[in-house]
Amino acid sequence: MLPGLDLNIARRLRAAGIRRLGQLSRLSDAQLTLLAGRTGPSLARQAAGIDATRIRRTALPPPRIEDRPLAHATADAAILHAAIAAEAERLGRDLRSRGVFARTVTLRVRFADGRTESRTATLKAPSALDDVLAGAANDLLPRLWTGDRLVRAIGVSCAGLLAGSREAALFPLRHA
Repeated sequence: MLPGLDLNIARRLRAAGIRRLGQLSRLSDAQLTLLAGRTGPSLARQAAGIDATRIRRTALPPPRIEDRPLAHATADAAILHAAIAAEAERLGRDLRSRGVFARTVTLRVRFADGRTESRTATLKAPSALDDVLAGAANDLLPRLWTGDRLVRAIGVSCAGLLAGSREAALFPLRHA
């Protein structure tokens, strides 16, 4: 995969016996122009790892929210808190494996009557720690559920992801 290398140029390069980036980077500008036109010389520089294109920051895609179906519809707060903790642990593990921090947490509750409601909270500091994610999600539960309806599924997700290191995700700064 090389930016700017379209299907037609790839066919011409393959017909000329060029199959690897190293082979492409060793060709002269004149040979590259014959094979790939005006883009040939820039393709060779990119193949050699030389690229002056500015790096653009893009938003990291958040993990998809997946509802955790409960064994049976329930109004038992302990079961709901346990499901939230399990979802926050799964989410935290995913964030840490990707080396990112979440700025917001969303709790989604699917009720036995088929309705789904969700609420989102902004964290005090970006985090990837299970207990922080679970705490935020548990704080949202009373805004969605007052104990009078049966709950069929729980989902916890996040957004506002920030890139970081895996070590930083495990050892966040604590404010005194």
